[in-house]
Amino acid sequence: MMRRDDFGYIYTPEQLQIDLNFLREIERWGGIEVRRGGYSHKTLAEYIAKAYNYSSLEPVYVRELARIWRKEKGRGSYIFLASYALRFLYNKGYLYREDVDVDWKEGSMKKETEREWSQYHIYYRSVFKYEVRFKARAVLRLSRLGLDMAQRVEKELVRVCRGLYGRANVSATAFESPFPDVILSKYNKIIEISTRSENPIGLSYVRSKTEVYPDYDVLIIAPAFTKGVWKNTPRYVTIKQYPEFGSSFVWDHLRHTKFWFDVCHRDVQFISVFDYRKGLEELITDFVG
Repeated sequence: MMRRDDFGYIYTPEQLQIDLNFLREIERWGGIEVRRGGYSHKTLAEYIAKAYNYSSLEPVYVRELARIWRKEKGRGSYIFLASYALRFLYNKGYLYREDVDVDWKEGSMKKETEREWSQYHIYYRSVFKYEVRFKARAVLRLSRLGLDMAQRVEKELVRVCRGLYGRANVSATAFESPFPDVILSKYNKIIEISTRSENPIGLSYVRSKTEVYPDYDVLIIAPAFTKGVWKNTPRYVTIKQYPEFGSSFVWDHLRHTKFWFDVCHRDVQFISVFDYRKGLEELITDFVG
């Protein structure tokens, strides 16, 4: 299946090669910006070609393609390269696209993005339509599982805190609230917890937790943080990577969901609720004192 424009023009691999050769030659011309996102046009052309080839094998979305390249190359972020390559191919007419809207109700996410949902763009070329629908189904399944895990983990935090300090000393906010998850007024402490690993916690998230209680010490627990957070965390904010393996995690009794993670090329670890709760207790008691 090849894409045609309004005039019946077919975008062939041969035409793409001409476009990429043109892109590679740009850097030889004077007076033209030679880098985008820190990458040369030669590098961009290389990854556009790779994205084109991969999208003929299976439907793929930006973060998924970035994960695939990261596994091939080792450490590094390939989000920009994957996004640029797939958008280039789609805008130039070489790929089709299927959009999948995913509800997300976490208050912190809404505050960062000013949206109540996320949209996945699934790009594909010469694949069957049912494969696109299957990938869209996988995205929805993982999104719902992620939302369920985020809600369950927040409840575990509240349960642990009330077990340690008593119900009267622990104030908890609603899941949809942008305010910190737990407030320990007696100790002038607040605690925020997240399950985000694909979209690591950034500085905007950290700063948003200090606005309402500027005189309180803050503990933020999450599987992953950006480099900016590690380098520029405010002195009254404590960040803890938990679980330490840094990837997505799911309770032990949900091991059957690994299939959907594999479909989207995502790593996942499994942990018992008991072990997770025990680790939380240690982090919180160390923070509160």
